[in-house]
Amino acid sequence: MTDNNQSMDSRQSKFEQRLVGSRGNAITWAALFLWGAVSLILDTMDFTHNNPNWDAGTIFFLGAGAILVISALAVLSGPSPHRRVGFRFILGLVFLGVGLARVTNINENEVVAAILVLIAAGILWRAFGRKI
Repeated sequence: MTDNNQSMDSRQSKFEQRLVGSRGNAITWAALFLWGAVSLILDTMDFTHNNPNWDAGTIFFLGAGAILVISALAVLSGPSPHRRVGFRFILGLVFLGVGLARVTNINENEVVAAILVLIAAGILWRAFGRKI
């Protein structure tokens, strides 16, 4: 019976490590879910109905983008900056771009495309050094 319990504990621990990974990841995920709840609540309040550009999606994209970018920068400035945070940073920039496009009535596709081109240029710049 104890072997079965240890096996289940081991599986649960491995799952939690994959999902959360570290305290930083756990804080980021919790902040994203909490911000999602806050954005839904803010959408029901009166101040979002005065401006049709400010809906739950816009509020979520702006906040989630900021959370992801700040989280990536925090990891990079920490004691082990070698951890992979590229996806988190890129997703944060895309979310910020979508949120800003929705607020300013600019085409979201154009903003996201511009962000992706800048990211691709940065990747190439880093890959080939300053030879470009």
